[in-house]
Amino acid sequence: PTTVYVGLSTGSFNDDNSGTELSGSGYSRQSIAFGAAASGTASNSGAVDFPAATGSWGTVSHFGIFDASTGGNLLIHGALTANKTVATGDIVVTNDIPLAAKCVANDADVLRPDGSVINTANIGSILATRDLMADMRAADPLQQNAGQHGRSKPFSKADRGRFSQALDQAISRRK
Repeated sequence: PTTVYVGLSTGSFNDDNSGTELSGSGYSRQSIAFGAAASGTASNSGAVDFPAATGSWGTVSHFGIFDASTGGNLLIHGALTANKTVATGDIVVTNDIPLAAKCVANDADVLRPDGSVINTANIGSILATRDLMADMRAADPLQQNAGQHGRSKPFSKADRGRFSQALDQAISRRK
């Protein structure tokens, strides 16, 4: 097949195409591309992003590669290296602003490693600032100020305390 799709399951797929593939709550198989095989193995050539869960997907433990986005034939299957419980309302720690925006839109609590909270009240201005800074970097084609970009201050005890407090509050809200 020219296009293949990865599917997820809470239990093992079987060679006869049976198993418990996820369904509902925003789940759908995603297309996946592979690099050229070498020494009998091939790896996916890019990240595979699933849509945000709109409800619990349970504990995802297995994958299957299919020749169609729905139905179709199971080509290969196996276990994930680590199980992942997927539910709405997760707590996410990231400095990736676009990821944070997606998580906030899907009811996750989002914290930066320094303990600052990203939420519906501030994600718009954070995205705008990110875009403005990207435009400013692009307007400096010779990178004359390159030494000033991308530097972040060292992680302080205050950052650690702020993060710990924000994480405790997020966990308390989710109980």
